[in-house]
Formats: sequence, structure tokens, C-alpha cells
Amino acid sequence: MLIYSLHLQNKIEELERLTQTLEKVLYDQKIPENDTFNIVLVMEELFVNQVSYGYSDSTSHIIDIDIDWNKDEKVITLTIKNDGTEFNLLNKKDPDTHLGIEDRPIGGLGIFFVKQKMDFVSYKRENDQNIIVLKKNIKNIK
Repeated sequence: MLIYSLHLQNKIEELERLTQTLEKVLYDQKIPENDTFNIVLVMEELFVNQVSYGYSDSTSHIIDIDIDWNKDEKVITLTIKNDGTEFNLLNKKDPDTHLGIEDRPIGGLGIFFVKQKMDFVSYKRENDQNIIVLKKNIKNIK
């Protein structure tokens, strides 16, 4: 069941609205704090990456986010759509976390974090839109 749709401009100032909205929506659905924390961090990472690297022009763009909550299956689904530059986060090679910090290349940890914290991540490009679907299984629902 769709519980919320959010439409954000591709401006870093929208990050606060994203965070506050996610926290309220997830709280209202009684999603545990730990899961809420991880979902918010993942969404912040993806939003900041999109705003920072996803557009080759300086015009205003909309980033759409739908939040679905399947109470029966205890799964939160977040769908992110934007008309930015094509970027499949699943093609990004995971960093070698066994290397020392001084030996690791810069970047890539945020996407790695997204893949680690969510139970399902998919990407497709359709009608000039990036579509990312994230799912999180909620085990300890109140």
C-alpha cells in the first residue's frame, strides 16, 4: 500500500525535507528506530549523489520518491525516479574493505552501504528515467 509520495527538487536544501518526511512517515507506521535510521541514511546517500552528480545542467529537476508499506509481508519499498544522467548503481564495483584506508580509492563506500543495508536493490532505465527500487524487510515491528 502506497503510504506517501514525495517530490523533491534537485537541490541540496531539500535534504532536510527528505529526512524529516521519511522519519515521520516511518514513525507513523511504527517502523523500528534501527530500520528507520538505516533507511534514512540510505535515502540521504542516494539523494545527495543524485543532486551532486546526476545532472549535466543547472535547471530544476524533480526527484520522485514513493514509499510503500506491505504490513502483511513486513516490507518497506522505496522507489526513486529521476530524469538525471543514466547511472546504474549496481554496476559500481564494491570497494575492497580489507584494504587499509590509505590504500583504498576515494568513493564507492556510500553505494556499498546502500547495498549492504537494504534487502533488495534494483535499477532500470525507462522513458529517460532512472528508477531505483529498494526494499527493507522489517523484522521487529511493534
